[in-house]
Amino acid sequence: MDPIKERIQAIQSSRMPLQGQQAELLDLRKQAQGMDETLFIQSHADFVSDTMANRNTEAAALERLHRPEEAIALYEANLKDRFKGFYPYERLRFLYELTGRLREAERVCLAFLEHGEAGAAKVAQFRTWLRAHGHEG
Repeated sequence: MDPIKERIQAIQSSRMPLQGQQAELLDLRKQAQGMDETLFIQSHADFVSDTMANRNTEAAALERLHRPEEAIALYEANLKDRFKGFYPYERLRFLYELTGRLREAERVCLAFLEHGEAGAAKVAQFRTWLRAHGHEG
């Protein structure tokens, strides 16, 4: 299992976004030889996923406590890590719009369209917001 451990350490120490690390770990899982290696690799992939999910949960709690700047920092970390899904993008767009930071909201919408994942209705929402705020993309 040493080559697997070395590969996991290389992935974890890379500067790639967490979403990329998770993808690398899931690819590595395909090379596992036996259940122990598979579970070992999967546990690392789950940790990465849990890290991003926990940020969203903590940020939502901070919003409820009226601490939006701290929530923004956590949502931004997920943006940097190219979170798949829409939640942190949507919350950031809302928080930035609420505080008049429309350029930041625009940046978030564009990041969602590049890295996020959601159904057609959610994609349309982000595109509509961009058009409504003068972005032609």
